[in-house]
Amino acid sequence: LRLEQTRKTEASLLSGKLFDVSGDHLAPSHAVKKGKRYRYYVSRRLLTDSNDKDGTGWRLPAHETEQMVLRAVKAMLSDHASLADMIAMGGASSQQMPTLLQIAANILQKIDSTADHANLFCNVIQRVELRRDAVNVKVALAMADGATITIGHEIPMQMRRRGVETRLVLGDGSQEIKGDPSLIKAV
Repeated sequence: LRLEQTRKTEASLLSGKLFDVSGDHLAPSHAVKKGKRYRYYVSRRLLTDSNDKDGTGWRLPAHETEQMVLRAVKAMLSDHASLADMIAMGGASSQQMPTLLQIAANILQKIDSTADHANLFCNVIQRVELRRDAVNVKVALAMADGATITIGHEIPMQMRRRGVETRLVLGDGSQEIKGDPSLIKAV
């Protein structure tokens, strides 16, 4: 009896679009531990030179990073006043504004209605720049006539280290931290 093992490989949705604080491209990578595959985005310099002397190389869990970028895009497209300002700064005319706002609304609807975001990452998200305290996401709004307006938005972010891995948390960290009632009672 031969057991067939099927491998489900997930696409690295931010491949070629994710950059760290020094402008270094983060490449998709993976590790296998006890038969489970873990995907990462790793600064190129960590792949070529394992001695990260200055500690500026990044190793981010892929799924969480992709979800963080989705939340950032959703936040950017949900704020209608800021969105209109970004579209205007992107060079759109007043006649194009209603169409571009509708395109943004359609993108938001797709984010909420589907679990498969490959098309969004491929066609809408242009570039993601990670900084120590913020993430800058650039999004393309493409109209039917072929014109494209690229908008960008910087969202506050915090980095949290866990071993060699770094986690990114959107926001300024001022969210209320809720305690575990049973632990509080025990103390």
